[in-house]
Amino acid sequence: ETAELRFEMNENLVGNMVKKILHGGATASVLDSVCGMLAMGLSLAKNKSGSFEDQLAKVAKSATVDLRIDYLRPGLGKYFITKAHIVRRGNSISVIRGELFNDKDVLIATSIGNYISG
Repeated sequence: ETAELRFEMNENLVGNMVKKILHGGATASVLDSVCGMLAMGLSLAKNKSGSFEDQLAKVAKSATVDLRIDYLRPGLGKYFITKAHIVRRGNSISVIRGELFNDKDVLIATSIGNYISG
């Protein structure tokens, strides 16, 4: 029903070199990744029967259909945690919300997306 990722800040993820702020593209990528992981999990949960290859084929069809990112605060922190949860589970498309928090539990960005979930 949920997915979570944690990652450390490092110089490869910096968008603003002066203030050492997380790049907006990294923010979008990690939010899309955690929500996509949840969509893949939904696909697996829905298709429990069948061979491993059949299940893998269903998961491989998971994809982002639409994604909106709201940048709320500068991405400052030693590490970040992204969380995803289901807003609506459909037969083929699921709506999933993502949130990005810093090490002080401050909400940095949110996402809402539509994902094909097998």
